[in-house]
Amino acid sequence: MGTGRCRRHGGCAPTGRRAAVREYVTDQHRRFGQPVAVTPTVALRDEVGRTVGLIATIEAEIDRIVDETGRPILVDTSGLHPGPAPLVALHHAERRHLVQAAKAAVDAGVEVVMADLQEAYQDRALGVVEAVVVELGHDPGSPMVVEAIGRALARFAGDENRPAIGGVA
Repeated sequence: MGTGRCRRHGGCAPTGRRAAVREYVTDQHRRFGQPVAVTPTVALRDEVGRTVGLIATIEAEIDRIVDETGRPILVDTSGLHPGPAPLVALHHAERRHLVQAAKAAVDAGVEVVMADLQEAYQDRALGVVEAVVVELGHDPGSPMVVEAIGRALARFAGDENRPAIGGVA
């Protein structure tokens, strides 16, 4: 199965070829989504996170599928050549992928970049707080102001629904 019309029904005509290209691009977009601008660092970080999530899902599914004694089915004995159950094989493959992705992320310095990004956001946020305090006519070093800001930041840090900074909660 290809794209466009057959050569006998307009597929060789220039408009038929252009229509086939449009159909192919539309199909690729439908299947694989629109490209997203992303830095390699963020892509590596996201890949590690997705892989960890997939491994957790596979592990939950392995735990869910049990034999009559209630134990997980780790070996497929239904065929001529018993081997790991399909989910177990997938689990092992995803764990190998996780090791590769994590190594690539470490080699690329993803943790350092994310820590630097988080520190930069924190510095900017504290700069904004300090500017507001000064504009309100208070001394940023005043014990009363420091305590009030400390309480507010503690409430913010404890909020599980807060937006993530650079993808890191």
